[in-house]
Amino acid sequence: MPSQQDLHHPRSHGRLQETTQVFDPGRTEDVLIRNYDHQRGYDLTLVVLTQAGETAFQNRYYLQPGETVSECDLLPSDDYEIAVTLDNTQEASRRYRIDSSPDHTAVIEIGNGALSLTAGLYS
Repeated sequence: MPSQQDLHHPRSHGRLQETTQVFDPGRTEDVLIRNYDHQRGYDLTLVVLTQAGETAFQNRYYLQPGETVSECDLLPSDDYEIAVTLDNTQEASRRYRIDSSPDHTAVIEIGNGALSLTAGLYS
């Protein structure tokens, strides 16, 4: 039988810990950032501006090769300007409608030195 200490500390002898992610239909994916380059990581700065030009959200990411990051439930439904800087050299921006629809998710893809901003998870 495991001791009380064993119940509170994960074991670290080379085994992967099992994790389960549960789909929550109440959460919305506002921004999806995907590094489809499997050879190189990238620095990315994301700034989301309101229609009045105020910063609604900003963050800096380092995406490992093949990594995907989602930002969920960040923003109320509205129109936003999303500005992205890749590796402190390449900049792009686009106006998005962000709301609970998958068609209104900001999708940012990077890879092979290219930066792409599109709308919609399934487009």
